[in-house]
Amino acid sequence: MSLSNFNEVTEELLKLSKEIKQLQKQLSQEQQQRLQMERTIQQLLDKLGQKRD
Repeated sequence: MSLSNFNEVTEELLKLSKEIKQLQKQLSQEQQQRLQMERTIQQLLDKLGQKRD
């Protein structure tokens, strides 16, 4: 492998690494949002259940 090819591969790997980190961050945020929505839904269901009692 020539040095220029090696450098290109290295650059590409760095880009992919940054992209993966960004996607992991995004996934984590989406998981947190989902947990919050699930908690909110559960609280609303609990309130509805209490009103029926």
